[in-house]
Amino acid sequence: MGVARSMRCEQRRFPAAHRSVSALVVAAGRPRRLHRRGGYRLRAPSFNLRPPMLIRLDPSSVPGDNAMELRILGPVELLVDGRTVPLLRRQQRLILGILALEANRLVSRTRLITLLWAGSPPPQARAILQSRVSETRSALNDHLDGSSVLLTRDSGYMLTIAPERVDVHRFYALVRDARQSTSDEDVQRLLRKANQLWRGPVLGGWTPSGPNESLCASIEETRLTADEDLWAAELRLGCHHLIVDRIAQAAARDPHRERLVGLAMTALHRSGRTAEALRLFERSRRSLAEEFGVDPGAALRDLHRVLLGTTPAVTSTVPRLLPSAAPHLIGRDHDVTRTRSLLTTQRSSVRLAVVTGPAGVGKTALSVRVAHDVSQHFPDGQLYADLHGTDRRTAADVLTSFLRALGASRIPADVDERASLYRNLLAGKRVLVVLDNALDAGQVRILIPAAASCAVLLSSRRRLGAALGAASIELDVLGTRPAIELLLTLAGRPPLEQERGAAAEIVRLCDGLPLAIRAVAARLAVKPHWTLAELCTRLADDRKRLDHLIYDGLDVRASILPSFAGLSDDARTLLYRLGGSGSADVDRAESATLLGLDAGDAEEILEELHDARLLDVSAPGSVREPHRYRLPDLVRLVAAEQARLTPSNG
Repeated sequence: MGVARSMRCEQRRFPAAHRSVSALVVAAGRPRRLHRRGGYRLRAPSFNLRPPMLIRLDPSSVPGDNAMELRILGPVELLVDGRTVPLLRRQQRLILGILALEANRLVSRTRLITLLWAGSPPPQARAILQSRVSETRSALNDHLDGSSVLLTRDSGYMLTIAPERVDVHRFYALVRDARQSTSDEDVQRLLRKANQLWRGPVLGGWTPSGPNESLCASIEETRLTADEDLWAAELRLGCHHLIVDRIAQAAARDPHRERLVGLAMTALHRSGRTAEALRLFERSRRSLAEEFGVDPGAALRDLHRVLLGTTPAVTSTVPRLLPSAAPHLIGRDHDVTRTRSLLTTQRSSVRLAVVTGPAGVGKTALSVRVAHDVSQHFPDGQLYADLHGTDRRTAADVLTSFLRALGASRIPADVDERASLYRNLLAGKRVLVVLDNALDAGQVRILIPAAASCAVLLSSRRRLGAALGAASIELDVLGTRPAIELLLTLAGRPPLEQERGAAAEIVRLCDGLPLAIRAVAARLAVKPHWTLAELCTRLADDRKRLDHLIYDGLDVRASILPSFAGLSDDARTLLYRLGGSGSADVDRAESATLLGLDAGDAEEILEELHDARLLDVSAPGSVREPHRYRLPDLVRLVAAEQARLTPSNG
């Protein structure tokens, strides 16, 4: 019961530290006896300090050369104005380190005495403590122009210092931010920065062991978990060759940490060192059995079976999940050719292409057509998922459907375990993965296989190429000639010379948007008695045009509206006001007037709308002239309609 209570307490204090981040393994989920570096450990409540406070770092507040800084992630060091302040006595350093851990919080004399003398203080302990505190205060005051930061209260002492001036608090803030991030690149950057703060054991690894264990154990444990989080992110980024030796050495030192062992096994396997991965598993299994009388957890055993090639959870199958291709793809020959080349040209890493463009421009049609065209290059299967351009369909849901399509009969409960099994099933295979209508890079990153034999074709309204390290294919609306060809082909109308002017006007009113052209062409196809001129008249009414751009699942309004969902309040207000005013061209000064903001803030809002593919740049700016932005006509109509429905935003 005591172990279970301690585990629950630790989970409440640092819940993220107990979540599995590895794509392959999670903690075994069973209480372990106290051991040196892995699993859970009993706390010594008489010594344990509160965890360091979590802060959100302001870059301007990170220590520079003109402030006091305390370093306790290693030997205790005090710096003032960038220079080290000598603290000659060990107890001075320990007192300062303990107070830094509890920055801006009172630490009682009784607690300090217990910590300094491991529960067995000499008779004169109180006098010695007062003397050491006085010496420490003098050292501080001498270097801080007499201003006191070490305060005495009736029952104890308090160090007043900004938490970001203490390395342990910066460490916890970086770890916290990494755990909240959805970007593996950001996780890697933040945790590497956190790791660089460490210069050795907390407080220099001082003794006695009792206080050291109680003061430092949770910080050291968080460091180990942060290392695992970092390595898991780097494995997802395909950096196994850069970390394999470090992570293998760490697992060899700590064979009880099952998550660490699983990460090391994965890195070794991906680096062509599967035999070493299997030996590491055997060492971990023996160590757990001999010291704790338990077997490795299910996740680690499953990984072992996968590496042995004997996992019973998967049957061989070739998935063919591509939807049918649109029969007509007009005006996209160059884009199709380039996308095919990106997917079929061999590279040393997974081939990744991103098709991007505004709503209704034909990203799905092009992606599916190209996927069918290159399917013969991927004989082991083609996977497809529509992510709907929102967060409604998560990576966990997609992994489940992909694993079933690949023949997995047992789906792991943990999303990282699913991702691990997914990557293992694709290792060495030639599979094309099509991820349609992605919301952002974070939604799809875990779905990108590591194998260079695979390829991924992604479509999104957002420009995700740079975030994913992928080549981008930018789709724009159709020019007049291919737009007319698409209209007449789908409507089944002959290209009559006398109707060419009406056809040109229809595609202009459709803003050259393929979805809108398909919708009106479908209407013409079922209404052969309509002339093109008659359709022009119907479309000319701005208030009713969107109603004519709907037919049997083809809906321009429904396609554009999701792009409004993630906008800030100011961006939505500007969009509605532009739509309501009928203005199609705007710059930052005009936007600032509409919003009552300064020009700089207005330009940021214009860029937000541009990123959401709701504004185009009509005239790039210069040093003297600002950018001008154009509101596409159909977006203007949707915005005007929404403004009428929500007058407060108009």
